[in-house]
Amino acid sequence: MLIQIKQKMSKNKKARITLEFAIGIVLSILILIAVINIVGGLFRLNNDSRQSFYKLVSLIKDVSDDPAGTVKTTALRMDKETVIIGFTKDDKPFTYLNMKAIAEGGHIANYDFDKPTGFGCEENEACICLYRELYKKDGKLKFKEKSLICESLDNVEFPNLPQEDPFYYQGNGFVISRSEYFTSEEHNPQFRTVFVEKYKGPSGEMVAVCENPEGDSCVSRQKEEDLVINKMKIIEEIIKSCSEKEFLEEPCSCGAYDFENYMKEGYFIDIKKEDDNLIMVLHYDQTIEGIGFKDLEKVELKTDILCKIEYSNNEIKVTPNKITKLRLWYDLNGKDDYSFYSGSGNIKLAFIKYNNNVCLAHHDNKRKHKWSIEEDGSISIVVDSNEQDKKYIKACFPD
Repeated sequence: MLIQIKQKMSKNKKARITLEFAIGIVLSILILIAVINIVGGLFRLNNDSRQSFYKLVSLIKDVSDDPAGTVKTTALRMDKETVIIGFTKDDKPFTYLNMKAIAEGGHIANYDFDKPTGFGCEENEACICLYRELYKKDGKLKFKEKSLICESLDNVEFPNLPQEDPFYYQGNGFVISRSEYFTSEEHNPQFRTVFVEKYKGPSGEMVAVCENPEGDSCVSRQKEEDLVINKMKIIEEIIKSCSEKEFLEEPCSCGAYDFENYMKEGYFIDIKKEDDNLIMVLHYDQTIEGIGFKDLEKVELKTDILCKIEYSNNEIKVTPNKITKLRLWYDLNGKDDYSFYSGSGNIKLAFIKYNNNVCLAHHDNKRKHKWSIEEDGSISIVVDSNEQDKKYIKACFPD
């Protein structure tokens, strides 16, 4: 009987040990599953963000093969403290200027990101990179190299685009950010729609990438700038075409430039000397946006004089004046002596062929004579109060 009791107790002890061991295994498995789920969840977030990045890269490549004017969108998911930067072909650093600090009484935060060649970016090719694990050290933004993902983009170029937030500026590429180092908190959603647009400008075909575009186009401002640049070059064409021809009678009017119609609000032209050459520079005024003047185009002019025209002793006289510096705003504000009126009501600039040179005309407006451009291109001045008597500088090649 005693032996049987001992045997029974031994079996119960073994069963208890077996049960405790089984429970321990089950608990270990449950803990392991929980850890895997937590870690797996973290990796899923990173993988989702990474896959979303690759989806954007694929869309950029697709749009680059499409005709100009193509606009496509993609949904982009970004983890916290991640930034996507697109670098231009020319290997210049991506420049970021944080002006929010100025509004808060602080200093400018200015960061440059070199194109990370060796991490997937090729020289002389556009490139797009996903930066993760950003941190700040010694006033500079740093990133962990092991977390960087880059894709080189053959036959793609990115234009420089104005950024939505007026406190921030970017150059030599674009940025899409979910990091407070780049964008203010209200501009940091996890999900956003990104627009990719094929665009043909004066310097060739480009692919623009942006968020929240104006009028469903990433390049609304760019298109306007290109239009104004092309219109400014008409001045160069007027001077060239008039200077290459000989006319029997000088001075004569080379024609008019529809300044008021061609120059949009916020644009202006500087005419000045540079290295003994006369140049014309087109600017865009970004001071309202807190950035300053943006240089858009520079053209060398094959002339170096102004022509002053005045009416005296019942005739129009032309005298040359050297240009040192002249600024012409889009509305010719404060430059009434360069204003010539037309039948359409637009204010125009006038050019005169004089002494075998082409010059920009200005007049003495103290007497309030009405100087005009006629339909045939000639310059006229009304010399009586009834606007009946006019004097003319004939057109060099009348329409």
